[in-house]
Amino acid sequence: MQVNKVFKVIKVIQYHKKFLKIIATHNFHYYIIVLKNGNYNQLPQENNSISVKGKYQIYQNQIEIIADELTVLKADYKKKFDSLQAEKNQRLYIRSEATKQVYRILTEKGLLPVQSPTITSKWVKGNTNPFKISYYGKERFLSISNMVYHQLMISNGMSDIFELGKLHREELSSGKMKLSEFTTLDISRSFCQIDDICSLFEELIIELWLSLSKIDLLNLTLIEEVRFDRINYQDLLKKSGQKSFTGSQLPAKCRNYLQTNFSSFVWVTNFDVRKRPFYTKSYNGISIDAQLWYRGKQYFAAGSEIETDIEKILDNMNIRGNDPKLYREYLSSMKNGFPPMAMIGMGFEMLLSHLFKESFTIDYAYFPRVEHGDFF
Repeated sequence: MQVNKVFKVIKVIQYHKKFLKIIATHNFHYYIIVLKNGNYNQLPQENNSISVKGKYQIYQNQIEIIADELTVLKADYKKKFDSLQAEKNQRLYIRSEATKQVYRILTEKGLLPVQSPTITSKWVKGNTNPFKISYYGKERFLSISNMVYHQLMISNGMSDIFELGKLHREELSSGKMKLSEFTTLDISRSFCQIDDICSLFEELIIELWLSLSKIDLLNLTLIEEVRFDRINYQDLLKKSGQKSFTGSQLPAKCRNYLQTNFSSFVWVTNFDVRKRPFYTKSYNGISIDAQLWYRGKQYFAAGSEIETDIEKILDNMNIRGNDPKLYREYLSSMKNGFPPMAMIGMGFEMLLSHLFKESFTIDYAYFPRVEHGDFF
């Protein structure tokens, strides 16, 4: 296979004038480049950018590039690469590779990519604090969820959609697992049940895990097992010895039970509907929903089937204190009829942090916003 790429030189080993071995990077990958004929315009040095023409070969179970021609490119680039920078760069490369795979996998399954707005009206005000901004003199907010917009898209004729988009929370990024600006992967489909969306996410995560395992990783280790179990919310309460709880998050006893009794990913299903958003479909107070946890550490995906009865939606809004006036367009679409649908949103950086050992969400954000420290 022919090679014609630009590399960043990390180290040059010169055996004699016509035989060089170079360790270099391209898109955060490490390569060994061998030049046997002395065909270069000048001797490459550490941190040089070089253009290489040649071909791949396997030598002692290792892929090398045999260079026919090597050119040192003129630049004043002096930044040195250390081991910490290299590991950070590779995590960002993993994110880019995972993004590419998400689009490939989901489009091959017939889903269309969509984009929800980032600047929203006051409907986002609720239990989670959104970032308030001024938009042409009016009070607006940065979006905290794309679910309502996906419902509107599906009500207007779309059927199988997904989105990789930015969401924001007015929460300090006080730890390595907490981001105030993060990426969401949302999948929404009409005429399906929540189990169908869960299965689609399972297929996606397994395919991502397999594709990432083929990357030559530098000091990064994937988890050994990807499997999916399931437990009902009421069963989880009983088995963990937790009678009830008032918050929206699982209490410590429940998380400890998940950590002790499950070795990989686990769906927690059928929550009390009072702890779910107003559009969550339910029967007799039990939601048709699911949260995806990695053992008991943290949940990073959640969603539900969507209520299509406008009267129930209005009742849910009144119970939760949502102002129907803020949802005029949404309720207007509902009056014309909503098809049955289900959707789940997942934190993308959070997923990657669970696929790799000793890994944090902040590792997979290009320019993470943190509590202490200024940024561009």
